[in-house]
Amino acid sequence: MNYLPFFFIFYLTNSLFINELSFSNLKSEKVNMIVAGFGNVLGILLINGIQYAVLFMTGNSFWQETRLYPMVLLPFIFLLFAAAMISRSLYKLTGNIWLGAMVNTLIITMIGVANTATLVPFQT
Repeated sequence: MNYLPFFFIFYLTNSLFINELSFSNLKSEKVNMIVAGFGNVLGILLINGIQYAVLFMTGNSFWQETRLYPMVLLPFIFLLFAAAMISRSLYKLTGNIWLGAMVNTLIITMIGVANTATLVPFQT
């Protein structure tokens, strides 16, 4: 529950950008959805591209202190692409950006929290 307000703000602005500000009538709906999906994951692809290109060329990662962060972002490539599809589909059904933001917030927050859960050793 602590993460929901912050993720909701992110997915609300994300839904606004995908559905209201970047939509083009010049292209088909499928092309709009694919462009929105790739636009959503472009930053993560860039971060991972830099990290792994430098790693494979030099043997050292680009970001030394935080070298695991690009690896943690890998699932978000698929999650943010799917979030764009969900947001766009729900916008076409309802005509508002709120439902897509709420659904994405709940689903992706639960996935993120479940994937980063740590087990605390049993103490007696």
